[in-house]
Amino acid sequence: MRITPSALIYLSILAFQIPSNQVFCADGTAELSRIEKTYGTLKAYGDHGLVRVISAESKPGTAQQSESEFVRPGNLKVSADDIRLSISDKKIVTVLDTLRTTRTDNLASEKMPQASELLVGPLGAALLGSPLGQPQAIILHLLLDEKPASWIAREGEVTSEKPQEWSGKSWNLLRVNRPLRPDWIFWYDAKTGLIGRIDVRSEDVSQKSLSVQWESGVIRTEPAPKTSWSLDIPAGYSSVDRKVAEFQKAAIAKKQKPESSLVGKALPDFPIELIASDGKTKSAKISDYRGKPLLIDLWATWCGPCRKAFPELTQTLATLDDKSDLQTVLLSIDQKAEEGSISDHVRKGLKQMGVEIEKLPRTSLALDKTGAGSKLLGADAIPMTIIVDKAGIVRAVHIGITPATTLRKDLAGLK
Repeated sequence: MRITPSALIYLSILAFQIPSNQVFCADGTAELSRIEKTYGTLKAYGDHGLVRVISAESKPGTAQQSESEFVRPGNLKVSADDIRLSISDKKIVTVLDTLRTTRTDNLASEKMPQASELLVGPLGAALLGSPLGQPQAIILHLLLDEKPASWIAREGEVTSEKPQEWSGKSWNLLRVNRPLRPDWIFWYDAKTGLIGRIDVRSEDVSQKSLSVQWESGVIRTEPAPKTSWSLDIPAGYSSVDRKVAEFQKAAIAKKQKPESSLVGKALPDFPIELIASDGKTKSAKISDYRGKPLLIDLWATWCGPCRKAFPELTQTLATLDDKSDLQTVLLSIDQKAEEGSISDHVRKGLKQMGVEIEKLPRTSLALDKTGAGSKLLGADAIPMTIIVDKAGIVRAVHIGITPATTLRKDLAGLK
C-alpha cells in the first residue's frame, strides 16, 4: 500500500494522541489469557491478512498485504509491504524489496526466537515504524512469545466490550487502552479464541479520526500440504551484510566519543516554570539547584519512548540511598495543551505515563516554557537525561531509554 505523505504525517501525530474517554464493560484479563493460551498451543497458523487505513468518513483505503505462516517449533514466514522474512533450517532470511537487498542470519539455537528478538531488525523497522504494521507485530508476539499476555497488559488496561457484528458473524471485543497512544481492539471468535480483526484506533478532539484495520482472512491451524519456506529473491538483489558492518563500525566509533558536547562543561542556565501539585506555576531558574547533584530529564506528553523510559528512571530514584541529596527535575518540553492549562495537561500526561511524582524523592515537575532549556542543552531527541554534579558540571548525558543500572552507576560517581 502506498500512503500519501500527508496521511503518513497524520498517522505519526495520531500515534501520540490521548485516546478519548470510553466506557468499558469489564476487565478483560481472563479473555486475554484465553487468547494467549490459544495461540501458544497452536501447532500451525496461517493467515492471508490485509491491512488498510480507514478514513474519518469510514472510507477504507487500498489494502496492503500482511501474511504470516507458522509451524511449531521452527518455521516462520512473514510477508508485509516491501519486506519478507523466513525462518527455517536454523537460518533467518530477510528480503527488503524497496532496497533490493537480502540478508541471511544464523540462529544461535534450534529454538525459535521470540517476537521481541525478531522485531529489533529490519522486520521491526517495517512493522513498528507505522501503525499499519502493529497488528501483524501483535500476532507474532502471540505466536512466538512465552508470555505475550504480560507484554500486551503492560501496554495498557485490558477491558472487554460488548460483542459486535462484522463480516456476517458476532465477535467478542477486547480493548487495550494505551495511554497517549492509539488503542488496540481485538475482534476474536468466542469459540476458537482466534483473532479475526485488529483495529488501531484513536480519536482527536474534533471527533475526526483515522484508524488502521487488519483482517486475518481465512485462518488455517494445520500445516499447509506443500509449504515452501524459501523466499523468492529477484536477480540483482545484493547482500546488506556490508551495510550492516558499516553501521556497526560507525556505532562503535560513536561510543568512543562523548555522547554530548555538554559533558565536562558547566550546565548552562535557563528559566523554567515549576508546576505545583495544585497546577499552579512558579518561575525559577535551573541554576537554583546548584550546590547539590542534579538529574534533569527532558520529556513530553506526546513522546512514546519517554513512557518506556520512565520506569527505569523512577526505579532508580525510588531506590536511592537515604543519605542521597540528589535533586531531580522532570522538565517537560510541551508547548501547548489541547484543552485547559499547559500545567494541567503536563501533570495529567505524566500521571498517564505511570509516574506518581509525589512518591519520588526530591523531584520537581517543570516546564521549559520558552524552549530555552532544550535549545541550550541541544535536545534534538527525547527522552534526554542529564546528570550534573554539585559544582554544576555536566557528568553524563543520555539520549533514549537509559537502563537503571547505567543511571545508578552515573549517580554513584557524583561528588
